[in-house]
Amino acid sequence: MSGIAAIIHFDGRPVEPGEIERMTASMSHRGPDGMRHWVKGNVALGQCMLRTTPESAEETQPWANEDESVVLAMDGRVDNWEELRAELMGRGARLRNRSDAELVLRAYEEWGDECLSHIDGDYGLVIWDGRLQRAFCARDRMAVKPFQYHWNGHSLVIASELHAMFELGWVPQRINDGMMAEYIADEWHSRTETLWEEILRLEPAHWMTVSGAGPRTQRYWAPETMGELVYRQDEEYIEHYRALLFDVVRRTSRSQAPLAYEVSGGLDSSALFAVASELRKEGHLCAPGMEGYTLNFEGQGNADELRYARSVARHVGVTVHEVEPSYPDYEWFKAWADKYLECPPFPNGIMSLGLNELAQVRGAKVLVTGLGGDEWLGGSGEDYIEEARAGRWKELAQCVRRDVEEIGIRTLSVWAARKAVKAALPQWVIEARRRRLARQRRGDGDGVLSPALRSLLQARQVRLEPVKKKHSKMALLGNPFIVGAAEWSERELAYSGLEVRHPYRRRAIVEFAFAVPERMLTRGLTNRWLHRQPLAGVLPEDVRQRRTKAEFTVAYLRALGKLQSCFEPEALEVLVGRVSPGAAAAMYRNALGGDDDAAMPAGFQLWGLFGCGLIVRAGQDRRSAATDRGRMRPVSRCQSG
Repeated sequence: MSGIAAIIHFDGRPVEPGEIERMTASMSHRGPDGMRHWVKGNVALGQCMLRTTPESAEETQPWANEDESVVLAMDGRVDNWEELRAELMGRGARLRNRSDAELVLRAYEEWGDECLSHIDGDYGLVIWDGRLQRAFCARDRMAVKPFQYHWNGHSLVIASELHAMFELGWVPQRINDGMMAEYIADEWHSRTETLWEEILRLEPAHWMTVSGAGPRTQRYWAPETMGELVYRQDEEYIEHYRALLFDVVRRTSRSQAPLAYEVSGGLDSSALFAVASELRKEGHLCAPGMEGYTLNFEGQGNADELRYARSVARHVGVTVHEVEPSYPDYEWFKAWADKYLECPPFPNGIMSLGLNELAQVRGAKVLVTGLGGDEWLGGSGEDYIEEARAGRWKELAQCVRRDVEEIGIRTLSVWAARKAVKAALPQWVIEARRRRLARQRRGDGDGVLSPALRSLLQARQVRLEPVKKKHSKMALLGNPFIVGAAEWSERELAYSGLEVRHPYRRRAIVEFAFAVPERMLTRGLTNRWLHRQPLAGVLPEDVRQRRTKAEFTVAYLRALGKLQSCFEPEALEVLVGRVSPGAAAAMYRNALGGDDDAAMPAGFQLWGLFGCGLIVRAGQDRRSAATDRGRMRPVSRCQSG
């Protein structure tokens, strides 16, 4: 977690003194190790530094080549640093130090726009190329690092956090009602828009060049183009995945400080922690130490995973700290919205605030999560379909035989019939059914939207591009909610002074998920079958074989229960014209007065309502106090519990 900012006037006018400095100062939480700037005429770059890797001690950004014709500002990390360094040196590049910034700068000089195919990692970056009088921008493949920008026809503004752009008085501040409709309806379509008009996000796996002619974007990575992974024996797939998992955990462990691992007690986060422990014992962990952290929901139903987390701690022999969940009050959320002009974190994210802060206090600069394991290592139910389409009848027969042994012929017959029907349906029918079921789970929440916002939401559904996919994982890759969730996770950790890393969202894992046959991911009732096999002996058996998952409705009920006054019709008047205050208040009463199954789907919508109300108020306050820019009170940190 660092931060970047840029101002480039393509009409030639100089950047005003103090502008880039105000942008980085507004993101000072991203730069505990210093903020620096590079200004030359009509171009200004800024960077807020958090040094996480040993090599980062050798860089100061913005980072320029010898004659300053190419200048880089990057929030990022290169995970193939060994290979990239060797490749560049083999081509005659003269590296001035070991920093990732130097590697990326030299890669751009060597390969230009094609440099990203040589770089693996998490990054949001901008390179000013004075030779071509253009900016080259890029965002990592899985949206881990943020990248937001504004283009008005002659000027480009870039920032890791959008509120930094509003430090420039000439950047417009208008609410984007279309995105507000998505938040309130909990129906996600856009991967490029934000809650503010003319503030856009660069899509993951895209680069963007900007010149006087304006922005031009292009996708640079598509995992579905990779070939299929074919082995003769299951053991070969298991060994392949084991080597891959250990390598990904090693690469994402590079840190100058002890690593913090989330250890919920679930399969995915526990596996990363246990593998990291194995690497540490072998001397291959790229960090001086590691600790685990888990939330203590003891006695709180399906949220309680303590016995699994404790089992992992005993088995691995590494401390796992137990932290009470965080439930901030209204003033905390209001201060967040006032400062960042973003919806505050969802309850199932903010509940980890105390955990994050404890990790930071104990010296960690990096927190590793298990997010992405469900998406990329779980089966899609297309194993029979895949084998039949490929004409692999022997493999199909093996799938059937194994499933009959585990679940019986009757259950298998029902499953097979469902899979056959799904295979015959056009994709648009499947997508329409998915949306209908999602609306049913949410109940009558869409009725909260005003006719104007409902119309905007429907228009977004119409223009949503069709999913072109090799199989169902393509829908995951471009899912706007998953992209947004990655951004929210990064922002929550950045607030606590930590860089977030998601090993299961690494390029190698995703490409493997596209290449491996579906029959290796699910066996009968056992999902993520291949993921579990190499972990025998690495994880305790009660965790390795675990099929249940935690569920955090309790976090929504606790958070929303403290905010009852915010859902009274009078309090929701700020959203009149966008929602029906009466319908919103009724949805709140129904959600908190009903069962948990009804509360969780409505919880997302209620949080969207709450957050959007805060944003509208914050925008109104800013407009009425424009002359007080820069004098906003800082967000005070909330204590856990």
